[in-house]
Amino acid sequence: MLNDTFPLRVEAIPAAHASEWRADDSFPPSETQAWQLVFVRSGTIEERCDARHVLLRAGGLLFHQPGEVFAMTTVGEVPPETLRIDFYCTGAAMDRFRGAMLHTEPAEQHDLNWLANAANELFDAAPVPGGRPVLKEELPFGAMQQFIIVLPQYTEEVLISILPVMAVFILFQLFTRAYRRHQLLRMSMGFVYTIIGLILFLTGVNVGFAPVGNLLGSSLGTGELKWTLIPIGILVGYFIVKAEPAVQVLNNQVEDITGGTISHGMMNSALSIGVAAAVALAMIRVLTGLNIYWILIPGYAAALILSRFVPQIFVGIAYDSGGVASGPMTSTFLLPLAMGACTGVGGNVVTDAFGVVALVALSPLITIQIMGLIYVHKSAKAPQNKQALPDDIIEFEEDE
Repeated sequence: MLNDTFPLRVEAIPAAHASEWRADDSFPPSETQAWQLVFVRSGTIEERCDARHVLLRAGGLLFHQPGEVFAMTTVGEVPPETLRIDFYCTGAAMDRFRGAMLHTEPAEQHDLNWLANAANELFDAAPVPGGRPVLKEELPFGAMQQFIIVLPQYTEEVLISILPVMAVFILFQLFTRAYRRHQLLRMSMGFVYTIIGLILFLTGVNVGFAPVGNLLGSSLGTGELKWTLIPIGILVGYFIVKAEPAVQVLNNQVEDITGGTISHGMMNSALSIGVAAAVALAMIRVLTGLNIYWILIPGYAAALILSRFVPQIFVGIAYDSGGVASGPMTSTFLLPLAMGACTGVGGNVVTDAFGVVALVALSPLITIQIMGLIYVHKSAKAPQNKQALPDDIIEFEEDE
């Protein structure tokens, strides 16, 4: 990055290595040829910086300047983990870090841990402690490598999240013996599918989906054709809701429960139009800085007023649709899109970009109920074709 605010450009990264040390490890003094970032992932180390000796604990970070003598000694009983990145840079920005010892925030630690994983993929360990790591053979570091690097992290997160649910299920079965063998098999397969699906989904969203949305928004927002954010947002909003799994489940349930009176296609069209309008309003907010209250308050007032004039089944479906339309697929793309666009146009991300999910959740409340008004109007014109809609909830029991 090179600009007036932060004049820095990284020219090359000749070495990067993430290391795990024993509790009594150290390496002898050596001289840096470039700038060197030192980050302590866990444990505590004592780092030499020429004549100074500083104590770095977990989360601590410092920079060695070119030509500086450095060495390291582990401290305490916890085996430390460190990340070192050598880099050449131009510009005066690094002057502010000379002799400084910093503590990283959680978000910064997350990024540095990602860099540590990437370093292990690209560099072999140094032949001697404190030596330069060896660059592996030329590797195509593309999208596949990025997915592979973060896959173990999200696998661990998903397993930790699912473990309590599985524990409750196992304890319930041990104490009650309520499930038969074929039900246990179905539940077990369901857990396997859920775990695999969540791992792949989280990996895809965080490595591919969200960054693409942010990049698309920032690219459109920095050009002269900023107004194209609105029509592109409409197109994205119209089609992205069709990718929501929960939307398709709800649409099928509504079609079944109403006997086809409210069809899958009608629901899809109403939701797509609503989300497209919501994204258009979100892009208008990004471009103009319009306060979200000017949209949410009249929007919810209109939804409540419509609730008095449409059949009750449309009211329930509308409010349920608001929840499913703002699901994970929509949120993980539209929010980064709005944030990138807001950054590109130079707006306030906190006040102008956030709120797009709230608009997406609001839009089905209005579009589904408008569909209910259209249904009532058509039914009044053609009473002979009128099919009664059920107002009660019908429960289906699974056959044993």
